[in-house]
Amino acid sequence: MLHRSRSRVRRRRDPAVEKSAFAQVVDGLAQGALLVGLHSLREATTPHEVADRLAEGALRLSCGRWSAVALWDGVEVKEGELARVVAVAGEGGPRKGALLGLGADHARWPLCSVGGRVLALLLVPASAPRTWGLDLLAESGADALERARAGSPGQQAKVRLEAAARAHEALRPANTVRDVHQLALEEGLRQTMASMTMLLVRGWDEAGTEYLEITGAAGTGGASEVVARSLGRRLLRPAGLAWRVVDSGAPVYVPDVAAEADTVFLTGEPVRAAYVGVPLTDALGELIGVLSANTAAAGGDLVEMDRYTLEALAQAVGAAVGRLEALALTRVEAERYRRVAELSGRLETLNDPEDIAREALEAMLGLTQLESGMLAVVGGGRLHHRLAVGQYSRAFARVGQGAPLKPGEGLLGSMLAEPHLFHVPDYLTWSRAAQHVADGAPRTLLAAPLYRKNALYGALILGSFSGPVTVRPEDVRFFEAVARRVERALERALHLDELRQNHEAVLRAIGLTLEYRDYETKGHIDRVTTLALRLGRSLNLSEDEIKHLRWGSYLHDVGKIAIPDAVLLKPGHFTPDEWEIMKSHVLTGVALLSALDFIPMPVLEIVRHHHERWNGRGYPNGQAGDDIPLLARIFQIADVYDALTSERPYKPAWSHAEALAEIVAESGRGFDPTLVAAFARLPPP
Repeated sequence: MLHRSRSRVRRRRDPAVEKSAFAQVVDGLAQGALLVGLHSLREATTPHEVADRLAEGALRLSCGRWSAVALWDGVEVKEGELARVVAVAGEGGPRKGALLGLGADHARWPLCSVGGRVLALLLVPASAPRTWGLDLLAESGADALERARAGSPGQQAKVRLEAAARAHEALRPANTVRDVHQLALEEGLRQTMASMTMLLVRGWDEAGTEYLEITGAAGTGGASEVVARSLGRRLLRPAGLAWRVVDSGAPVYVPDVAAEADTVFLTGEPVRAAYVGVPLTDALGELIGVLSANTAAAGGDLVEMDRYTLEALAQAVGAAVGRLEALALTRVEAERYRRVAELSGRLETLNDPEDIAREALEAMLGLTQLESGMLAVVGGGRLHHRLAVGQYSRAFARVGQGAPLKPGEGLLGSMLAEPHLFHVPDYLTWSRAAQHVADGAPRTLLAAPLYRKNALYGALILGSFSGPVTVRPEDVRFFEAVARRVERALERALHLDELRQNHEAVLRAIGLTLEYRDYETKGHIDRVTTLALRLGRSLNLSEDEIKHLRWGSYLHDVGKIAIPDAVLLKPGHFTPDEWEIMKSHVLTGVALLSALDFIPMPVLEIVRHHHERWNGRGYPNGQAGDDIPLLARIFQIADVYDALTSERPYKPAWSHAEALAEIVAESGRGFDPTLVAAFARLPPP
């Protein structure tokens, strides 16, 4: 049922008709409702506000269950055609955004422009109790709609600010870039007269051809199916009105897309519709795509206020994406520094230079797109690989191995000439590339020099073999920070190694001093140490256990330094008193070494217990079996073997077979049977 409002061709009203109309007022509340509705329309500043207030006013006047406003664009309204609902009040009516078929189940009043064109329809149920005043409300709504579409400069500024505020508020809940895009598209539908909104992102394919890809879309009614089919579609120049936005960098409005040759109809069927497209920029102002809206699914027009809304949404998208990217970058940087802190802590627990470098390289590979890592060191003027990690570690380990270093050529050679970090985007085109690694060379390289005592020690190197990869500035900064921490850890480790070597030299020297007192045992320290370590390694002792066994071998008889020459150098048998003095050397040795805080307990145990026997008849404590520390049990065998195979004034040197037979005979009495069996399997010294 269509009720005609005024034709909008200005004419004088017939007083009789007006009087007759007012005579229909039987309820004073209806007059009040009409006045409230008219006043509300005068304050509306945007088309959406006009539609919302018109629907609310119609609901109060008609006393029906619902009222609605639907878009229309034409001279006449035809039964059965579809109109998109843009405002709804009450319950039980059409859904906002839905396409409503015009039929007999509702009454409608057209909102006509001054020229008589229908802009929208005011709808109430056909069963509504009252229709009085709705024609006047529709006329006022038409005036308000045209006024909102035109807008004064002051109104436009206000609308822009309000649109910007609504846009930023709508995008606030977004936690991802995808959320931002989807919320912007949905908000575009709510705030404009469009039936579809679309986001197109600018890109280039491998051949360098520029395209616009539909990465997001939202629609109402039948447009939803078009939306689902259009995602991922790419538009190439010049197809698509969005290219006009890209080329101009400014909003583009097209009142009738059917009249434009470059229009792409996603359904394949040309339709009359309005289009607005606005530039989408990133936080730096670079154009990255287009945000557009159209009325293809339901017809109608898009007004200047709709353009303001889309511009505000596009700006809000840029700001929201920039905020999310900044937050993501902050999180990434925080994670990077957390990893640096953790790495620093782990490096402090490591003493081996290769372990230190491996830990750092693996940490960097986990944070970059690079695939391989290597520790290269400089020695004798040549490049030496200490270790390689990652996907192409074998290939990396072969690059330049053992090659002579020439200042200014290759990575290490360049570091000799210029002591700083090097980032090589593509080694194949690098002017300083070494000729001997041209074949099978890595592509992208990142190398940080490592210095020790102001001299180039080597470098940490990251690389890719599958092709050039992007190295971000933050990756370079992070790698440099890691290299400096590795450098400090290496300095500490190498210093500790020097101390260890000094300790070794001192401890061995202490052991050797005894040989200068007792020429009969000359060479005993080195021989017994070698033999004990052979037996220890055959038992798969750890590196720490091997070190303790070595130190214990050096120092096992250090207590003899306090034994008088008359006893120590006596060629014959000891008296009981002299034997007690000789046996005291083990406890004296422990007392002397306990004053050195760097001597580990297992070393002291070797010194104390190397004269114990498996059957408990040794000294100083008479310990037996497994109560005797393992390293002391190992050393016992080596010590006795060397004594048997060495010449003494009171006996000749035994052969290997004779000494081994004696040790086997003592298995289970003097020595641990398991260790004797292991010793018997060793090749002769």
